[in-house]
Amino acid sequence: MTSDSTSAAVRSTVETGVPGLDVILGGGLVSGGLYLIEGMVGAGKTILSSQIGFHRVKQGDRVLYMTLIAESHDKLLGHLSGLRFFDETAVAQHMLFVSGYHELMQDGLDGFLRLIAASLHQHRPKLLIIDGFRSAREFSETDLALSRFIHELNALVAAM
Repeated sequence: MTSDSTSAAVRSTVETGVPGLDVILGGGLVSGGLYLIEGMVGAGKTILSSQIGFHRVKQGDRVLYMTLIAESHDKLLGHLSGLRFFDETAVAQHMLFVSGYHELMQDGLDGFLRLIAASLHQHRPKLLIIDGFRSAREFSETDLALSRFIHELNALVAAM
């Protein structure tokens, strides 16, 4: 067995359900991976992550969608409700929405990380989405603190 075939055998992917994206990614997201989707305001990051989340719910997964935006979940769901992938019956059953905005404002990145850990432990999702990561960057005192947060988040996700 060559190293390429060994890597392919070990590499487990998670389909995104986004037309063309799984092809570009070689089958989907690497299972257990941590991905940061960046872009300008209005570029479609929330829609993309929501589409992936609702697709994973259709595949039988539980998804934890954590927001760091000041906008309410009702407003977010209202925007998503007109999109083809949206499934109202999945919300609160398999697509769980949790706001981390308060914890980030009150206790910074450490408080937000504690909320993530508690939510992962409570809900046991197959996929975690954090929407509004720009807020975490803005509330980070230094680039090093943000790097430490990302490292600890990666370790937490890998452990789960």
